[in-house]
Amino acid sequence: MSDRKTLSSKQKIMLLLSAAFLMSTVCFYLIFSVVYKKNIRDIVSSDMKDNIFHIREYVELIFENADNVASIFTANAFLQTYAQTEDAQMDRMEIRKFDELLKTIGASSDMVDAIDIYIEPHQMLFTSDYGATSRLDPDTVGWFNALMEQDFKNRVTTDYREHIHYWNTRSQDQVTILRPLYSSVLGKKIGFVAVNINCIRFSAILAGMDGPNNILTDEGGAILMGAVAADAEAKLADLAFINDYSPEDALFYKKIGREEYIFSRSWLPYPEWNLVSFCSIKELMRPASQLDRYLLILTLLNLTMAGITVSIVLHGLFGRLKKLADQMERLKHGNFKVEVLEAGKDEFSHIFRLFNDMAEELNRLFNENFRLELLHKDAQLKLLHAQINPHFIYNIFNNMNWMLQLGRYEELEDLVDAVAGYYKLSLNEGKMMISVKSVMENLKQYVRIQKIRFRGRFDCEFDLDDSILDLELMNHMLQPVVENAIIHGTEPVCGHTNILIKGFCREDRLVFLIKDDGAGIDKERLIEIKEVLEKGSTDGKGYYALSNVNERIKICYGKSCGLSIYSKKGCGTTVLILVTKYPTIQDLYLNNIRC
Repeated sequence: MSDRKTLSSKQKIMLLLSAAFLMSTVCFYLIFSVVYKKNIRDIVSSDMKDNIFHIREYVELIFENADNVASIFTANAFLQTYAQTEDAQMDRMEIRKFDELLKTIGASSDMVDAIDIYIEPHQMLFTSDYGATSRLDPDTVGWFNALMEQDFKNRVTTDYREHIHYWNTRSQDQVTILRPLYSSVLGKKIGFVAVNINCIRFSAILAGMDGPNNILTDEGGAILMGAVAADAEAKLADLAFINDYSPEDALFYKKIGREEYIFSRSWLPYPEWNLVSFCSIKELMRPASQLDRYLLILTLLNLTMAGITVSIVLHGLFGRLKKLADQMERLKHGNFKVEVLEAGKDEFSHIFRLFNDMAEELNRLFNENFRLELLHKDAQLKLLHAQINPHFIYNIFNNMNWMLQLGRYEELEDLVDAVAGYYKLSLNEGKMMISVKSVMENLKQYVRIQKIRFRGRFDCEFDLDDSILDLELMNHMLQPVVENAIIHGTEPVCGHTNILIKGFCREDRLVFLIKDDGAGIDKERLIEIKEVLEKGSTDGKGYYALSNVNERIKICYGKSCGLSIYSKKGCGTTVLILVTKYPTIQDLYLNNIRC
């Protein structure tokens, strides 16, 4: 081992991170110092204009929503009728309906806390949160009557709540929009609508905006609500000076004491309030003032050195990593014969050697596992296929015994001849795969056997596309399904049944349909059959033939293939068999499988 010391990968990464951190820190302060000092006023002015614009949109939206709510009741038919009718003559049900309507409208608006409607002729107050009441104390009635005498179209006030003494749960800090109600017949004022908005909604908007302090003031400059920093609250207790500027939106600088502030002001014509944002120039400039020209020179030198160092380290480090990444990409796509040629004694060289050993071991394990998997599937297919023949032979001998007992010797002779023809076709030199054409000829012999037994109680129709006749199919795949259609579809039915065997091709799939109009399957039994097919095990429930066929299909063609059964009691059964054009196991391997 060489005595020469080299930087380890860990040291290189630490050097890289240190250089990157230094570079990012220096760049941040450099840009902050140069750009922020030069353009601070323009940047802050633009931000404050945007800030005040968004706040104004939200505030105006609240007032617009409240005004729309008030407008709903200005020409309400019930209120017009109620104001001109004696209280005793008014249907209480109508009052209750209006009360429910008011509650519904009040609850439907997220921005409105409560709606009050005062009808002066009856001294009746309808509220969206507490219902209707005519039991108003004299002070409240007097204040309401004083409002009735005032001439206003729309009025915004913050002292409405303090004159209402009935509902302690209502917030004391509310902004109320008042709109008078006029009689459409008499033309005189009959009451007013009061839409109440909790001040928390305005405060949340003002406090939720990032950046400077945000407040709402009245015409005289008195602060109504808003978020003001503690150190600025005493200095800005009186903002009357903002009215010295034009009513339009304004941006200006104001020196208060020894400190300069930047103000952004927007005039709200309704309800004649000022929306003001402000911040201290000193606070904005404080971070930038900490940097000077010496720091700039120093950071430029460090930046140059860090850049050179990082370039050298990255060139060597990522050049070696790229070799490993290329080989890993090849390994990802199944090429196990990969190797990273790297001479060295550091950590990456050790990783490369481990990678080479891993690729070699993966190649060995993959080949071994593939061979074992083929042998396992071979054994499974042979076992499942062996289970089909005894099942069929049992049924044949059972049929022959039945005919002997009934003395049907001529039919027995035909049955023996048909069985001989069937097995002559089904032997297929012991191969697992036979052509679709041969499968259908074999099925026709089998149908002939069953027609002898059932004395023509059913008809079987074959409908196959010519394009699939030369394709190969797993032997004894369709016969057990056709047998089920005959035994369980035809035998329980007294009348004549029909069976359709249909085969066609859809893209890369072969589809076979075995459909009968026989007895069908009840719902509970159908569920049980589907569970057996899904689990791949009968668990003593029966249905061995269907389960056998389904498992053989999945082993030979893949998990996406198999049987699907659709049936209804008394309406027949349809079995859908879906396989690929070619098995998932290699063709060469399949050709060597024997029954």
